[in-house]
Amino acid sequence: MSDARDEAPSRAALAETIRSIESYAGTLGRQASDVFNTRELHLDTGIEERVIEQLLRGDAVEEDDLPTRIYRRFTFLRETYRRSDGQQFSLKEIAESFQATGPALAPLTKAGKANPGPATQLGVTAFFNALAQPSRKVGEAFLTARCFSALNDALQPLAHQLAREVLEVQNVRISARQEAPGDELDRYFSVMSARQKRMMTRFAASILTEDED
Repeated sequence: MSDARDEAPSRAALAETIRSIESYAGTLGRQASDVFNTRELHLDTGIEERVIEQLLRGDAVEEDDLPTRIYRRFTFLRETYRRSDGQQFSLKEIAESFQATGPALAPLTKAGKANPGPATQLGVTAFFNALAQPSRKVGEAFLTARCFSALNDALQPLAHQLAREVLEVQNVRISARQEAPGDELDRYFSVMSARQKRMMTRFAASILTEDED
């Protein structure tokens, strides 16, 4: 079990992201259960759906130790991304993609033994990332990321998407107010929490930066 003090920052960041998504969804008239897709989040992170559901509820979960985490994520990648004939990629095929040998990856297939060096981790994630693209991304930290951090990263596109939708709603309301001035927009902004306004400002800035690029 990992030290709770080490988990605290990533746990807090995940909780903030979940609250923001729920707030954005509420602003758009949607239920949180309608925007969280645990199946997709499972595929994005390799975390079991039941654990994802617990994390989304804010329940306490026991984090795997690093070797177990790597073993489970590696097993997930091999089971999810297969060869064209439906078979799993062999250790030799994976290893040769980054000039390593099959036996070097053998510890990744044994619970409690998986603790590869950085070069091996990068090689493995790069191999499966090439298979996952363009619909998904297997990041460099896929094998090692704690569940709180992994889920938080996987939720960022959803948070960004909902924030953009809320901004679009705001723009429509602004246009409507310009055509027919009134206090409707003021009432709309007044019900937004300070936290939601901060998050909206942050996402608005990121969207403007993207548009400039």
